[in-house]
Amino acid sequence: TFWYITGLVGLQFAVARFVADRPVWLIVALAYTVGAFVSHGLFVMIHECAHRLVFRRRLPNILTGFVANLPLFVPGSFSFQKYHLKHHAYQGVYDLDADIPSRWEARLIGHSALGKALWLLLYPIFQGVRSFRVKAVPPLDAWTLTNVAIQIGVNVAVYMLWGPRSFAYLALALFFQKTPTGRALRAVADDH
Repeated sequence: TFWYITGLVGLQFAVARFVADRPVWLIVALAYTVGAFVSHGLFVMIHECAHRLVFRRRLPNILTGFVANLPLFVPGSFSFQKYHLKHHAYQGVYDLDADIPSRWEARLIGHSALGKALWLLLYPIFQGVRSFRVKAVPPLDAWTLTNVAIQIGVNVAVYMLWGPRSFAYLALALFFQKTPTGRALRAVADDH
């Protein structure tokens, strides 16, 4: 799994470098057809790290999650690892399960197709904001801040070395990746 992660990270950065001087239509097309699949694959690998399935010990899984997170634009590896295990322990408990959409998300999106499309597009942001709702888990700790610092460094490096088109490719790839169906969002909307 570790070698798959390094291969996918290398592929994502190679494509980001390739699009540095390409037309915008090609950047969007590659982000949708290649980048989204790579981003989703890396997120699946972060999930495996959360369950300590890449290595037996915790630390190598945390570090491998950081590697998988490098081209994902938004720092989320450690936060996901932290909150995902709570999700398994407290499924369906609003104050402890970060996989349940927030009530304000449900009100914001409502029942419209346009609202749901917007929610799906911005899902990575909504998922990150939810972590502040979950009780019994501090939202900021040394590992989370390390993840944030690494990701900011990578994003700045991509922008400075390859330019805004490469930076945009990585952002679009993340936002185009496979997202949830929204059944949980509808359930919360129906309850409130």
